[in-house]
Amino acid sequence: MERRRLILETAEALLGEQGYESATLRAIGERAGIPTASVYHYFSDRPQIDPACSRSAMPTSSKH
Repeated sequence: MERRRLILETAEALLGEQGYESATLRAIGERAGIPTASVYHYFSDRPQIDPACSRSAMPTSSKH
């Protein structure tokens, strides 16, 4: 699985389970099994992850 997608899916799960305050970038990295530095490589702070989670859950449109 692509790391960015893994981070987003893990963040969605943690946000749903623990809420925004407890779902730190460190906690997301630990749950995903990747170093915290890798999380920061894709997302510089937690507010970037929350909207990205919403976008990743949206179906992609097909182009004709």
